[in-house]
Amino acid sequence: MTHCEGPAGGPLGVLDSRYYRRNPQAVARLGPYFSEDAFVGHLLQVEVALAKVLAARGVCPASAYEEIRRAAAQVTADEVHAEQLRIRHMVMSLVNCVRARVSDETKPYVHLTATTNDIVCSADAVRYKAFTRNVLLPRLVELERTVIARARAEKDTLQIGRTHGQHAEPITFGFALAQFVSRLGRMILRVRDSAEDLRGKMAGAVGAHNASSLFFEDPEAFEADVMAELGIAASPISTQIVEGEFFVDYLHALTSTFSIVANLADDMRQLHRTEIGEVEEHFGDEQVGSSTMPHKRNPTRLENIKSLWKVYMPRMATAYTDQISEHQRDLTNFESILFASETAAGLYFAVDVLDETMKMLVVRRDRMAQNFRMSEAAIIAEPAHLLLSSRGHREAHEIVRRLSRDSARQGIDLRTLLFADPALKPYLDGLTEAERALLRDPARYTGISARKTAAVCDEWEKAMDRLAGEIA
Repeated sequence: MTHCEGPAGGPLGVLDSRYYRRNPQAVARLGPYFSEDAFVGHLLQVEVALAKVLAARGVCPASAYEEIRRAAAQVTADEVHAEQLRIRHMVMSLVNCVRARVSDETKPYVHLTATTNDIVCSADAVRYKAFTRNVLLPRLVELERTVIARARAEKDTLQIGRTHGQHAEPITFGFALAQFVSRLGRMILRVRDSAEDLRGKMAGAVGAHNASSLFFEDPEAFEADVMAELGIAASPISTQIVEGEFFVDYLHALTSTFSIVANLADDMRQLHRTEIGEVEEHFGDEQVGSSTMPHKRNPTRLENIKSLWKVYMPRMATAYTDQISEHQRDLTNFESILFASETAAGLYFAVDVLDETMKMLVVRRDRMAQNFRMSEAAIIAEPAHLLLSSRGHREAHEIVRRLSRDSARQGIDLRTLLFADPALKPYLDGLTEAERALLRDPARYTGISARKTAAVCDEWEKAMDRLAGEIA
């Protein structure tokens, strides 16, 4: 996430001004990967790794590597940008800044055998992999643990299930949350896997190792050595750039995770509606809900999460178009790919807000019970027709559908009509006492909601424990 200064010297980007710079913790966590200083620093890290391997393979003296290492530690982003204004090339500007600090004997070895995207692609792989492992995954694991805890606490809390915005069949609120435990957990692992598989290169201008072949009989081994210094693997075969799918897969994992985060936030936002009222965002004593309606308690944090997703989800289309590069290289993806850091940062902020919101979410079990009672008579329609069918009734679905229609029109409880129908009595008499009790009390009709919730939470808690151990 680069900093762009406006005419007054303030941040130009909305993500920068509203989220990043207002949050000292975010600056400390994201700055080492997405600030302009960090971007330049990672480019320099690749240059240093290259020099180290050149020295180890005898192409340059060890003293040259030491000079380049010390020089790189002194170069600043502002200095590189100033040089770029002069020569109009980012990586060559960086190279010039390093060369200006080393002896004439060492100058020839700075950037030797490399092309611009050997440096840029490798630096991106290093910083996104490190960001994911050190910052994003721990925050995602924390959110997953929060949702697991809330799901467990509500695994027996009766709630009316909803399809098409309509009351459907009973579930528990924990079961509704467990859906997100499973979805989020699976994508967290995909984020990890795709980040670990990000690739770099040291294969030269067209990817065929033309330059390094002048110095090494095994240029691919040379490339592997440089990548090993950086803690990444090389692209199996490159053009001037790494095969695009590695980074696209990573961005897809981020975007898909973002969608799950937005979906959970939106479900909670919908439950916050006045006429539903089953959950509430925590509202501080000094918090203002509206500039003109003092009574308002708006779910603004949940709304902000969905709003962030609306900004960054469509950028996945740009990532897909960045897969296309003419022949061995064109520049149509060079600027656009720089904005990928904003998707990663946007996801981090959305996760941060959602975790805080879910930790403090107020669950209105009284409203869940009240909303359930609105439909408790009608929702026996499903178990009624299934049980009647199981006892041999050939038109069970149709007869229960008609009784449901009559119940709505006449304002009579469906259970009353069902048990009063003489044609159904022989079938109802054939039910067990437990089955008849379920028809009278549909709160019993929650399937395996509680058991499934517990099992899903157990599974993903163990997975998160393993992941936390990996990234510790």
